[in-house]
Amino acid sequence: MAKLRHIAMAVPDMEAAATFYEKTFDLERVKQTKMRIYLSDGTINLTLLPSDDLVGDERENFVGIHHLGFVVDDTQESESRIADNGGKIVETPRDYVSLNADKKYWDPNGVMVDISTTYWVGSK
Repeated sequence: MAKLRHIAMAVPDMEAAATFYEKTFDLERVKQTKMRIYLSDGTINLTLLPSDDLVGDERENFVGIHHLGFVVDDTQESESRIADNGGKIVETPRDYVSLNADKKYWDPNGVMVDISTTYWVGSK
């Protein structure tokens, strides 16, 4: 069975994005090249690449990642860390119900990030 282990995300400022994910979710910078920064939580790899260099990608209407989901121990602590590192809460309708995400946020690049104290279906 295949298991998700890699997510690539095009961002306008790789260093700023890496710093956000390192400080907010304790991801470790495991490798860096001139054109890529590789982060990991020990199970999943998050590769950051510059949004102005999508060589080999001929799609006219590039669609990036919709959101990332992080399982956290404490949503209040994570919420504080998100705000401290430039993230903002996603305003959702009052009747919005999510099966997993306790709360949704925007990272500094406008990528949605869900945090939850429970795992998403199929993850461990």
